Parts: sequence; structure tokens; C-alpha cells
Amino acid sequence: MVQLRLMGDDADRVREVAALVLAALRGHPALQLGDAAELTNRRGPGVRVVFDVSTANAAGPYWVHAERVDPAATPARQRPARRPPALGAG
Repeated sequence: MVQLRLMGDDADRVREVAALVLAALRGHPALQLGDAAELTNRRGPGVRVVFDVSTANAAGPYWVHAERVDPAATPARQRPARRPPALGAG
């Protein structure tokens, strides 16, 4: 999958251009777009708009959903109780 990033110092201008680019790409039948995410710009004022682009699947569009698993919320595996070692004849 390819990721596109639109960024600039003028947040309103970035949002305006991103809306136009997303609309144009969504209209192309050979492309499939992921959801756009707006991030703050690391190097100064403004924003970054990031989204994934891939070729359309011949079987139709597909969506991928992933969830983070919190280890604290899932029960730990329990090991079976160990039997004490047998004492040798002495």
C-alpha cells in the first residue's frame, strides 16, 4: 500500500487541497483510498493530511479493521501445576 502525505504551513489551505485531491482520487475506478488522518506538522505551524492508496481489487473494495489488544485486559495463560520431583531411593 502507498501512503500519500499533504502538508503545509497554512492549515486551511492544506485541508482545502486535501479535500480536492481526495475527491479526485476517490472518483478513479482503479484506486482505493483509506481514511484520511490529520496530524500536526512536526516542523512548524500547519497540518499534515495522510491517507493510504492502493489499486482496486478485481473482486471489489475491501476494508481492513485492526484493534489493539491490551495485555492487561486479557487473562494470562495459566501453566499446569508442576508435580514435585520424585525422591530417589536412599
